[in-house]
Amino acid sequence: MDYSSVPTSVDLENNSNSKKYTINEGAPKGKLLISKVCCCLLAMGAIVLAALAALAVYMLLPVCAETTPEALTTQPKSIQKEAVVANARLPRALEPTHYKIKLLPFLIENNFTTHGFISIEFKAKEPTDKIVLNVNDIDIDQDSLRVKIAKDGSFLQILDQAYNKEAQLYTIVISKKFKKDNDYRVEMNFVAKLNDHMQGFYRSSYYSNGTKRWMASTQFSPTDARTAFPCFDEPSFKAIFSITIGRPDNMTTLSNMPKKESFPSTEMEGYTWDVYKETPKMSTYLVAFIVSDLQAFEFNSSRIVFTIWTRKEAITQGLYASTIVPSVFNHFETYFNLKYPIPKVDLVAVPDFGFNAMENWGLITFRETALLLDPTISTIDDKRNIALVVAHEIAHQWFGNLATPKWWDDLWLKEGFATYFEYVAVDKVEPSWNITNEFTFSEMSAAFEIDSLASARPLSVKIESTNQIRQAFNKISYSKGASIIRMIQSILGEEIFKTGLIHFLNNHLYANGDHNDLWKALTEKAQAGGVLEPNVTVKDIMDPWTIQAGYPVVTAIADYEAKSINLSQKRYLKSGETDQDSLWWIPISYTTAADSKFDDVRPQAWLRNENETTIELNTKGWYLLNLKHSGYFIVNYDETNWKRLDENLIDLPNDVRAQLLSNALDLSRANLLDYDIPFRLLVTLNRLGWSKQLLTLTIALEKMDFLHNMLISTPAFNKFDRFILTLFSNVFDHTSFNEERNDSYAVQRTRRTILEWACKRPDSRCMITSRHLYRDWMVNGKPIAPNLKKLVYCTSIREGGEAEWEFAYRQYLNTTLASEKNTILDALGCSSKPWLLARYLDYMMQKESGIRKQDGERVFRAVANNIVGHQLAFDYLRFSWKSINKYYGVGFNIISKMVDALTMYMNTPYQLAQLEAFKNDNDLGTAQQAVENAIEIVRGHMRWMDKSYGSVEMWFAQHLHRYSF
Repeated sequence: MDYSSVPTSVDLENNSNSKKYTINEGAPKGKLLISKVCCCLLAMGAIVLAALAALAVYMLLPVCAETTPEALTTQPKSIQKEAVVANARLPRALEPTHYKIKLLPFLIENNFTTHGFISIEFKAKEPTDKIVLNVNDIDIDQDSLRVKIAKDGSFLQILDQAYNKEAQLYTIVISKKFKKDNDYRVEMNFVAKLNDHMQGFYRSSYYSNGTKRWMASTQFSPTDARTAFPCFDEPSFKAIFSITIGRPDNMTTLSNMPKKESFPSTEMEGYTWDVYKETPKMSTYLVAFIVSDLQAFEFNSSRIVFTIWTRKEAITQGLYASTIVPSVFNHFETYFNLKYPIPKVDLVAVPDFGFNAMENWGLITFRETALLLDPTISTIDDKRNIALVVAHEIAHQWFGNLATPKWWDDLWLKEGFATYFEYVAVDKVEPSWNITNEFTFSEMSAAFEIDSLASARPLSVKIESTNQIRQAFNKISYSKGASIIRMIQSILGEEIFKTGLIHFLNNHLYANGDHNDLWKALTEKAQAGGVLEPNVTVKDIMDPWTIQAGYPVVTAIADYEAKSINLSQKRYLKSGETDQDSLWWIPISYTTAADSKFDDVRPQAWLRNENETTIELNTKGWYLLNLKHSGYFIVNYDETNWKRLDENLIDLPNDVRAQLLSNALDLSRANLLDYDIPFRLLVTLNRLGWSKQLLTLTIALEKMDFLHNMLISTPAFNKFDRFILTLFSNVFDHTSFNEERNDSYAVQRTRRTILEWACKRPDSRCMITSRHLYRDWMVNGKPIAPNLKKLVYCTSIREGGEAEWEFAYRQYLNTTLASEKNTILDALGCSSKPWLLARYLDYMMQKESGIRKQDGERVFRAVANNIVGHQLAFDYLRFSWKSINKYYGVGFNIISKMVDALTMYMNTPYQLAQLEAFKNDNDLGTAQQAVENAIEIVRGHMRWMDKSYGSVEMWFAQHLHRYSF
């Protein structure tokens, strides 16, 4: 192996002579192929010239390794015991300080590889004779590996190298131990693969003017930097990164930092090297780079250079994002009193992308649907999604990038804060939306749905394996995390909350913290401000919410003579089961009919980790607890108070009505409240008129979904259907398909929800109008209003046949707008023809169908959510389990989300038995938790059928005449 062309770290750092370096890309042992011409040259020429010629051949014709080098498969006896522990954490003995990475990706059919060189400088925190790195699916050239003393560059002898594939660990053993606090360097060449699973450094493609174009992008969070280069791939191992990327001359590269210089490759004609400035100290999961021919749309603020990168055809679709990005950055810089530390931000719309977006420092990557908007085609929900996702990723630049969780067991420390602050930021840039009013019924409700399962995991949970890390990216980390942060804010007050967060960030700049560090920072400011008693800490209050799963239901029973209320707590489980062991510190805010102050969310009483307590309260009229739903719990009242609240709904704000209805239906679902209460609330709300209470109307319709799904295959469904028609017929009949230019955000969003329910009935005016609009589109090309598309497409495909389905599918293939593609994918699953649905499921596994891997879960969910298709979907998942796992891989919880979609209509012993057999017969991998959740949900549905179905059916029968349905 010739090392003359491998640049040292000193060469890379001090390239004052502008020497043009390349990468030594040797083939694996036993795979070296030399042509006859090269043999002649070797015979005739000098050794140095021959070596240079061979190097040129390697660079021009890179070889993707067919076999794994012996060093990656052989475990020397000296370290064999250590290398067999699967999913092991890295030792703490070494601390990386500076990575120098040089990569040359090849976007060539049949050779999607990256040839790389890496130099990692590290400090020995304690004596050890081993370097342990994370490596996954990388071929390391063992002969190129060198370990050096950083100070003088002298070599240290290497005894052994071994790779543990299961643990994704590469271990290097040297002849003598590193000395504590001394600096060293490890260097090596390697070949990695540009995969198509949207993980690591991966390939993506798109069509432009009929030509297929390739690009390469990164997704390293949570544990996939190790698939692009050997590294210390844990969030606490922060370091500086110096990155150099090679590219074809007709393409561009991007990375976290601004470009320092570019120069043509002397060895590879038509290639250029781009050298980037050093990054701040950061975790490996935030490293990013892209090679593409995407087009730039630059917009500057006073200090930061912002650029949106998209396909050429979509360049104007970044306009909306460009109008809000600078304002969101300004808001967070002001709020946290910390300047964004990088001089530029690139926002890139990647055609194939697993998450919604990724917060890489200085290079934020997005699904196209999360960044691009066409105002003539996109919906108000598309616009809302873009605003929230953009704000979420920008919030991460502080919570996540600047201050990072020590380990993935506190994932919520970054995802919860980003989710909470996305609503705060969007409220600043789109104030007319009043989006903070939606938080409870968007985020908290989503968290409640999964946290009400006995199998739910805590916010802060022990995590060891990569599978467990991937499963942690769910509604618990995001939505529950955001909900308890919102509760902390209501307990401490905005000013103390804000100063406490700033204190936490300043204590952990370019470093790592955990939830205890956050509690300490908030406690210091809260006690100094007199918000907390000296003997009470934020840790006392919040640990029960983070280290145990679930949430409580607080039951309030008034003693109307003594003017007091007994408060008790227990864990809420929607299955109706009991859990007497969980206790929380619960902040109690309240108001009464006597004062009617609905906005003061500060705690006026506490349940201090105790089963019950009694408080004095004016019980002359109604009383209300948990104002603004600021606490992460629900409330049940004594029957007298429920009736008083019902009688006085007209005097209560719209959000209070929505909260009462939501809590009442959740309590009835768990058999904690007779369905008579929420049904009477619905009747009263109907009498008040829905037109002035759009939020409550939306919650009412969304909560009715559960009853609809449980009853749809039962004799009681006709009575339920008549009940719904009685309650909402007026609003169904008077909701127009005509959109006005000045329609408010709330009107636009609510119209679609109303019409979706109205169109459920096959004989409705809504259905007839939808089919007419769709036919006009098919025959005459007349466009459908953006906010009505999902409704019209779905209704017409459901009521139509193959012609309507095929027309929509052709539109899917032809449109270049990603959000329109999503709308069509959802609608294609609405068909009532089983054979079309079965074919559609096949399409999600066929590349030639045009359906991207990132959208496979959307296709599956569209079919599973259809009463005609849900069993088809389950059968497809069961019988194709191995091939689905192979095709989609383990990233982004795609397969877990498919499992989540299965349970909507399941409520019979036979369906439960099918699920349990599925669990027992398969290796579930990253879907283990999802399957367990699904089984518990179906058991809960069966319990509901046993405990509540009869009483619900009887209620409808007994009240037929009274409510005129």
